Amino acid sequence: MRDLRRAASPLLRTLLLLLTTGGLLLAPAMVCAAGQESQTVAIDSTRALRPAGAAAPLRPPNPARYAALRARGDLQYHPPNYQPARTWWERFWSWFWDVVNDIFGSKAAGQTYAWLWYAFLLGATAWVVLRVLKLDIGSIFRRAPRAAPAYDVALAESPFTDDLAARLAEAEVRGDYRLAVRLGYLTALRQLADRELIRWLPDKTNQQYLRELPAGPLRDAFAPLTRQFELAWYGELIPTAPEYAAARESRAVLTRALQPVSAPAA
Repeated sequence: MRDLRRAASPLLRTLLLLLTTGGLLLAPAMVCAAGQESQTVAIDSTRALRPAGAAAPLRPPNPARYAALRARGDLQYHPPNYQPARTWWERFWSWFWDVVNDIFGSKAAGQTYAWLWYAFLLGATAWVVLRVLKLDIGSIFRRAPRAAPAYDVALAESPFTDDLAARLAEAEVRGDYRLAVRLGYLTALRQLADRELIRWLPDKTNQQYLRELPAGPLRDAFAPLTRQFELAWYGELIPTAPEYAAARESRAVLTRALQPVSAPAA
């Protein structure tokens, strides 16, 4: 028996030690579980005091923090097909670039655009060269104005010669209506100069004489004579007999318009 007790004593001591150690280890866990159970009971008891269906009170956010979050672009969430409202100016440019893309978007259009770009560069270069050289490119496409003959041929001859009327009659008889128109125009200048309505000078033009007359019936009567003289003498238009008859009638109208006109007092 003593040997049996001696053999069992170490085993019993080991079991007692294990039981004691396990109890110490399980004690904190049991205390925590008890605390959580009491807290749960406390929360449940609080909820039990709130009326059924009542919402929990909301705590308003900080206004400054809320405004800062709303201003952040990465926090602005929109539906997949959402498009923000655009101004008319943005819509116009969107339409413009759509048209440009339709015109130059294809391969063929791209080649056309390239050729247009080269043409623009060539034209700009030519324009710069012409500006530097001071050349008038428009003169190539414009018809050169007909150089008027020297005025000493047509109007430099004094209308105050005594044989002017005889020369006019002789030209009419010969049928030289172009010369007759010129001599008739010199006769009209003499009539106007005699009444001091114009001042005759050998280097003045027919348009200058016309501008010297005041607006009214007298200028209206002298204007057709001036136009007929320009066509016959500078335009190299040979008047026909009916056309010369119209020129003679224009001189008669001017003569009638001069009847009541007297020379201004000196």
